[in-house]
Amino acid sequence: MQEKRSDQGVKAVAEPDKKNYGRWGSVAALLVAFLAKFKTVGLLLINILKFGKLGPTIWSMLLTVGAYTLIWPWQFAVGLVLMLFIHEMGHIVAARKLGLPVTLPAFIPFLGALIMMKERPQDAQGEAFVALGGPLLGSLGAAAALGLGILLKQPFLFLIAWVGFFLNLINLLPIHPLDGGRIVTAISRWLWVVGLIGGLIAIIYLRSIVFFIIWLLFVWELYKAYVKKDGAEPRTFKAVFPLAQRTFSEQGFPIPGPEHRRSLDFYQYCRLEDRASYLVLMYPGLGEVGAYPFTIGEVKRVEMIGYEKRQVSLGAFNMFGGFDASNTPSETRGVTGTTDSATSAAHGAPDVDDTSADGLLKVLLTLIPEEGQGAIVRDRAYYQVPLKTRFIYGTLYFGLIAALIFLMSITASYMGGLA
Repeated sequence: MQEKRSDQGVKAVAEPDKKNYGRWGSVAALLVAFLAKFKTVGLLLINILKFGKLGPTIWSMLLTVGAYTLIWPWQFAVGLVLMLFIHEMGHIVAARKLGLPVTLPAFIPFLGALIMMKERPQDAQGEAFVALGGPLLGSLGAAAALGLGILLKQPFLFLIAWVGFFLNLINLLPIHPLDGGRIVTAISRWLWVVGLIGGLIAIIYLRSIVFFIIWLLFVWELYKAYVKKDGAEPRTFKAVFPLAQRTFSEQGFPIPGPEHRRSLDFYQYCRLEDRASYLVLMYPGLGEVGAYPFTIGEVKRVEMIGYEKRQVSLGAFNMFGGFDASNTPSETRGVTGTTDSATSAAHGAPDVDDTSADGLLKVLLTLIPEEGQGAIVRDRAYYQVPLKTRFIYGTLYFGLIAALIFLMSITASYMGGLA
């Protein structure tokens, strides 16, 4: 009887344990399911908050708005960041119009906003086009704020408009890397001198440490580019250019030998119609003997070190081919150096076969590679802009400055009327 009671007792004890286990198991299962669902929702929320490619721009905008609200009302903070955004979008639209890859804007509290260009424009005209896009669209954005202020009679909208006009006007100072410093490259680089003086006046007026730093960097870049010429030491490379034997024989000149050495005159130019840059070589007594596509830097000296009688296919020709790769500019490897018959003829040089040549002119080129030209481009061909284009950019540049000054005065009158 005792054993029976004992078995029943054990069974009685065991049954509650099994029930408790089932109850806690259900709770655990629900908890696991909830956590799994929470993880999915959490990951989805994180992905949404990343905003895809727009994430860095949106978050930096929000951060900048938050920083500005510590000092100014939130309405003004939002409006100021929006003015900066519209300005930067003007640069992006212009850059993509030229097919230049560019990043989305990034905002830095109390410093402004910026975009990064992954490729430098091919010439000053392209640089000016991209630079002008920001102030143009930015001024339209400020004008829209002014229009809303007139319509809604809200003082903060007038303030946003005035600040928008002012920021775009300051950006038009001819100081590199401000927009104005880039725009004037298509007008006249002498306007950089105006920027040096105007920059000092702006620094005294604004009492801005940031602007003072920008001005100092501009002065340093000008000093490196045109005074010290730091980082632009000439380097010498071996190169070959196709040159037909008849260039000499038809003029009664003996064909030079493989060890013939002499200094050659030359010049570089840029065709205005297609922005193609060329190096024109001249031989004593013959004049111009060939115009060759050449976009890798500014040539300082050309020395002939021989002439080789050899059939060359121009389609596969490389001006630095056959030489030690360590002694060639990195940006020139694989760059073709074929002659252009139309260009050669236009410069008085003998016409060359457009598919092959039966001789190679071997030279030593002393040049400043483009990679060593710093933030301010030194290549003279870069700044060759047609006179008509200079006039157009000059009209837009000075016209926009005048319009911004006028709009600032109009906006100030509305602000005074509501005071």
